[in-house]
Amino acid sequence: MKKIIITISSVLLGILLLGCPAPKPDKEIELAKEKLEIAKKEEAPTFATDEYSIAEKNFIEATNLVDKGKNEEAKTKALTSITNSEKAITTARKKRAEILISQLDSLSKEASELKMNIVFPEEYNNLVEGYNNSKELYDKENYTDSITNSQRVISDTEPKLKELKDKWNTAKTELNRATSRAERIKRVAKWLAQEVSEIEEDISIARTHLDNAELDQSISKSKEANEKLDKLAEKLREKNEKELENTGQKLRELKINKLQVKFLHFAKNKNLEIIAYTKLKEMETKISLLYTETEPSTSEQPTQKETNISKMSKEELESYKSELEKEIESLKEEIKLLYNQAKEDYENKNYEDSLEKLDKVNELTELYKQKNSELQAVLAELDKRSKISVSSVYSVYKVQPGDFLSKIAGKLFKGEYWWWPKIFTANKDKISDPDQIEINTELIIPNIPQE
Repeated sequence: MKKIIITISSVLLGILLLGCPAPKPDKEIELAKEKLEIAKKEEAPTFATDEYSIAEKNFIEATNLVDKGKNEEAKTKALTSITNSEKAITTARKKRAEILISQLDSLSKEASELKMNIVFPEEYNNLVEGYNNSKELYDKENYTDSITNSQRVISDTEPKLKELKDKWNTAKTELNRATSRAERIKRVAKWLAQEVSEIEEDISIARTHLDNAELDQSISKSKEANEKLDKLAEKLREKNEKELENTGQKLRELKINKLQVKFLHFAKNKNLEIIAYTKLKEMETKISLLYTETEPSTSEQPTQKETNISKMSKEELESYKSELEKEIESLKEEIKLLYNQAKEDYENKNYEDSLEKLDKVNELTELYKQKNSELQAVLAELDKRSKISVSSVYSVYKVQPGDFLSKIAGKLFKGEYWWWPKIFTANKDKISDPDQIEINTELIIPNIPQE
């Protein structure tokens, strides 16, 4: 009898349990929602598209199943959503960490080129140490800490790099100004040659400081030389005024109207102004064309070096390419600097000085075109040997603060920043200067071979 009662009780209990629906998986649904939000903040829709899409789809299915009263199935879908969200978070963090490490790598190379280790040794050591720490954290799959560390190092480094660039520009400008002024005074006033020679010793010291990346010392010495040149210029002006007065006296003795002399002087000055203005516009156009003519001109005869490119080994081509890139970058900076000085001389009505600098700019632009032609020939030869088309487009890149084309190329192509002309050619309708690109501009990125 007791066994019968137990059996009946078990059957009734089973019936009751089967008749009760499973509880709603509220906790699982809420957790799945939270995980999706975290994944979104980690930019998973961009960097882990597949995993995020699956997680989002599972979450929607889970909420729909709850509405239909299918709580067990809803719970399973919610748990699956959580799993895929966690995968998306990990993948997104990994890719973000990779991008930031690549950015740190570019900053390290730029800092090295600007000799930051000499000018700002502490900041440079922090950059190198931070870069290595980020890579180490990444290798340990600690992507969150790697991202945080990279962002901190980038935030600390970029202002110092800007300050360093400004120092280099100031040092070069002051030195070039002193050099050109000394040469001009020595040329027009031989009686001041001894004093100019002493100033040139200061200029030589300033140049040595610059070569050693001792920028503050170079700036100070160049300014000192310019102050001495100011005094010489004043002495020259006083002598010229005295000679002009003597000339005027002689002219009066010859009964020549002084007003005629002033008119002749004005006419000569006006003529120089017109010539300088025309030359400025001509050089402005010529300089702007330097950034659009990325392919070698077919009208020019190939240099001896270009004709031998096909006979070079790959290692020789790579070495020659690096050499050309440095020369081209240096020429570009020198052209910009001289042109700006010529423009400043023109605005200050120093037309003869302006014309002299513009002639030098013209020489440098021709040399720039020659070197760029050789570089394009080298790239074409490397392209040819790789047997990979570089014409197809594979992605779009949005310009970030502080970006310029060679920096973008370095980011996207594992440090191979010399591919920037290909990016420039593909985006001529959007940019005119590879060093000045508007933030958030979307650039078409060619599929460039990476060995």
